[in-house]
Amino acid sequence: MADSPASGVELVQQSRTEHAIERVPTGIAAFVGRTLKGPVNQALRTTSFSEFQRHFGGLWQPSTLSYAVEQFFENGARRPSACRRAGASSSWWP
Repeated sequence: MADSPASGVELVQQSRTEHAIERVPTGIAAFVGRTLKGPVNQALRTTSFSEFQRHFGGLWQPSTLSYAVEQFFENGARRPSACRRAGASSSWWP
């Protein structure tokens, strides 16, 4: 169907003045869980996986937190914060 006055259809193009959604950094995250060692219930920012290992210990099979942090760095991120939770409790912050 052609857009002509005879067809009863009129196309009007309008320009939008809305702005696109602003981008936010995606390389920042917080990890909370069990680790081999480190400060308890206190967030600590690290800049590399080797720094994370110095503060919290290495990869530890009973907890997925260290694996998540390792993969976070492997994917190019540079600013995670980690917080060690003591005990087997899975509840959020005290």
